[in-house]
Amino acid sequence: MRGKISPAIKQKAVMEIESGRLSQSEVARRLCVDGETVRSWLTAYRSEGNAGLESGRKNRIYSVQTKQQAVSPGLILLRGTKRT
Repeated sequence: MRGKISPAIKQKAVMEIESGRLSQSEVARRLCVDGETVRSWLTAYRSEGNAGLESGRKNRIYSVQTKQQAVSPGLILLRGTKRT
């Protein structure tokens, strides 16, 4: 298989692995992709579900509010520390 793998095919491949019907290496061989690619699909699926298999899941654009919420606990900790 050449080109990008659709999310539907990734989902089917992950389901075959999760059910024990196919191994990771067998899926990689059948889809002509590297074994690391299949492992990344599994990791994405296990952490995010089907959304993790969607195309373009990397390089997301986050809102300012989301970014502030992500860093505010660390900033609070930094404010409480003394510099030497």
